Amino acid sequence: MMRYYKRRENFELRFDPAQWNVYPKASCYTYALNLPVNERLFVGDIAYGNKLKADECDDKMLIETIKKEILMVGYNDVIISESRIDIPNYSLIYVSRTRTNGFYHFFRNDSGIIWSHKKTLTAPTRIDCYGNIIINPRKSAEEGFNIGYYIYIK
Repeated sequence: MMRYYKRRENFELRFDPAQWNVYPKASCYTYALNLPVNERLFVGDIAYGNKLKADECDDKMLIETIKKEILMVGYNDVIISESRIDIPNYSLIYVSRTRTNGFYHFFRNDSGIIWSHKKTLTAPTRIDCYGNIIINPRKSAEEGFNIGYYIYIK
């Protein structure tokens, strides 16, 4: 049986690691979508009840599923772009993906300039895997994560 997930109402994306202390199992995807659940959700879990196998889905399927799930959890609009554009009144997340095995990782923009991300069983952080503050998620993704999409949500 599929569960129903709902984003936090009237809750802008802002960096507040303490509020995620009660959700240590939340994944980068759960965090990016601002879903207050203590589950390690992957793309596909919300729409299909199981995650898409990273090595079996292409970019188009991944993006279509992300868009579907964003609308399912209560956002009203989704715009996806390979480049960053200025769209007022939208929150912004970013998904980075590897070509070799299809794995992905999500970041979210909390302040207009600085980004954050969360790995399961860790607190959200604004520091990337290289020890730098995340200003550009394209440059902050681990080596090999060379495909990326900006996802505007409202």
